[in-house]
Amino acid sequence: MNYNAITEDIIRLSDERNTWSSTLCIPVNDSEEILDISSAAKGYNSSIPPGATNQPDTFPTGKGLISCYRFDPEIFKHESSWDDLRSILRDAASGCNLSIHKTMPQNIMRKKYYVLGCHHSRAYEDRSSAQYGDDTAVGPIDVVTEKSKRCKSHGTKRKGLNPFLVSSSFFIRDLIPISPHIGTLGMSGQRKRDIRQKSLEVAHANQRKKIDVRRCITSRAITKDEMCTMKLHVYMLHNGEWYLHTNSCLEHCNHPPLPAKAKAKSSVDMSPKTQMLVSTF
Repeated sequence: MNYNAITEDIIRLSDERNTWSSTLCIPVNDSEEILDISSAAKGYNSSIPPGATNQPDTFPTGKGLISCYRFDPEIFKHESSWDDLRSILRDAASGCNLSIHKTMPQNIMRKKYYVLGCHHSRAYEDRSSAQYGDDTAVGPIDVVTEKSKRCKSHGTKRKGLNPFLVSSSFFIRDLIPISPHIGTLGMSGQRKRDIRQKSLEVAHANQRKKIDVRRCITSRAITKDEMCTMKLHVYMLHNGEWYLHTNSCLEHCNHPPLPAKAKAKSSVDMSPKTQMLVSTF
């Protein structure tokens, strides 16, 4: 048995498995019909998707706005439709889960610009490189040390009262009720904070702990060299129309495709009964 040949075959099959391309299919007019717009997200080789309707006569050609597909303005118009468009694009890409990676600022050409990408398009943030000093008990050495200033409580200091009369056993005690906290301005505020803290602790103890039903996963690249190249660039003009930028890329690398059944869903995708069931257990 030639182990070197077997090893080379395994490496070759792994590389072939980790390099693939997504399809981008979106529903048409909330119907069961599906439109493949993958041809509009292939860089310089982008073209108008076959079968696309309600498209403009001319597409934007300005700097950073080159596009070959406009999302249906009868459904997606203005900023209020972004949540629906993002939800559709998240399920439109095959083999991966999309999330917002970057938001570009507004300029004279466009109003909104979002970059959506595969989870592997981000690098894993290694926090083990933090250094702690011998005399630092709060956190890493690069954390800025700040001092908190104590503010005295208002309303505890008597104005116009003679300190001599207050400290002595003069008859003014019968005329003006003297607070036991005179001379210690911070004690009254401290008592109030203690009472407030105890009430919060009692309320927190009586309140049932809510369990987060969201599924948290980490599938980022270990290093920047292993990051995936798949990204979708979506922008909105000042007239409220949404476009897919030709700078978008559907080519994946350095990770295998994710089966449709294995895609993670958040709590917004669950029904109220399902959320109650997950929270119970």
